[in-house]
Amino acid sequence: MLKQERFLYILQQLERHQKVTPPELSEALGISEVTIRRDLTELDALGKIQKVHGGAIPITGRAASFQQRQSIHAPAKKIIAEKAKTLIQPDQILMIDGGTTNLYLVQQLPLDLRATIITNCLSIAQSLVNFPHIQVILPGGRYEKKNDVLVGAETVKTFSETGADLCFLGVCRIDAERGITADHYEEALVKKAMTRSAKQVIALADIHKVNQSDAFWVAPADLLSTLVTDVAPADERLLPFHTLGIKLL
Repeated sequence: MLKQERFLYILQQLERHQKVTPPELSEALGISEVTIRRDLTELDALGKIQKVHGGAIPITGRAASFQQRQSIHAPAKKIIAEKAKTLIQPDQILMIDGGTTNLYLVQQLPLDLRATIITNCLSIAQSLVNFPHIQVILPGGRYEKKNDVLVGAETVKTFSETGADLCFLGVCRIDAERGITADHYEEALVKKAMTRSAKQVIALADIHKVNQSDAFWVAPADLLSTLVTDVAPADERLLPFHTLGIKLL
């Protein structure tokens, strides 16, 4: 088997199982564990996976930069963006949180949309440059390069003092009992301010983030008006959110 074929197999197994180990891959592919470890090291250096003790995991969350995350679960993010854009009406005030799924959403917006968009994500703001009828508002704050967002007291203040029709929340993890959580404390504070200032809060999350939780609490799940995922609303993994009365797309 060629190296590129092994790489593809490893990435596919990570997609399905969220962790791979050298012994398992060695047995499945019929090659030595030494070769597998070399492959994992190379994939890690390429930014495709994260090596951990005993194997490798997907390069998500803290392990990946904003740019790297754009290509992770990209088809799912495009599906979510297509669904989410149907919720937007002309002349609304929108808060759009950081996150690569929200970036996909912005890239799907019609060029003639009239709206005011408040965002703490520089890539999202930059993507709106050529929209003639969208007013873009960026808060102050400290630039957090890895996640391409502004955070800090000034950022929180802006969102706390600004009302919006819709808030599109970038979700690190979401669980019906634990609620919406984030892996970065300062980002959690910004997200919390957003959820308190919008008439409707819409969470965008691929199914890998659902029924999971992270370190820092943002809001209860039932604060959401809508949860948009890449799977059908009838998917059994979404049943706990349906029970809470959250609209599913």
